[in-house]
Amino acid sequence: MKLFIFLLIIACLVESAFLPINIVLILLISRSLNIDEDANLYMGFFSGIFLGLLSSFNLGFYALAFLISVQIIRISKKMPISANTLTVVPLSFILILLLSLAQEFFFQETFTLSSVIIQSLLALPIFIMVKFWEERFVVAPPLKLKI
Repeated sequence: MKLFIFLLIIACLVESAFLPINIVLILLISRSLNIDEDANLYMGFFSGIFLGLLSSFNLGFYALAFLISVQIIRISKKMPISANTLTVVPLSFILILLLSLAQEFFFQETFTLSSVIIQSLLALPIFIMVKFWEERFVVAPPLKLKI
């Protein structure tokens, strides 16, 4: 988890500096689909605050958007269709589309559908890499039996 927080910080720096892709949202979607923890909400909130500080947007916009996105993913994980790996593409498409529309409405940014499609297709390899990392290199806590 420490490495993922470091990765979120680097993604916030890259996204606010020069790359117009929602890397932080894609990373949060990937981790939330892999691991269902309350820590995803905390990471979404603090990475949204940090991204708001680095960019010239409203301070709470990204934090609220990331919290809503993580909560939507937590709800969608309870459906049986979410067991498929390819569900990350339509789910990320919907969430990135909603974020892009909100940015256009509130901040008068230009909206391009091709950018949303590219970002949602980029979510699949990132999801696979995060899943591989969590399965292979993150140690699960040992089970303790109560007597």
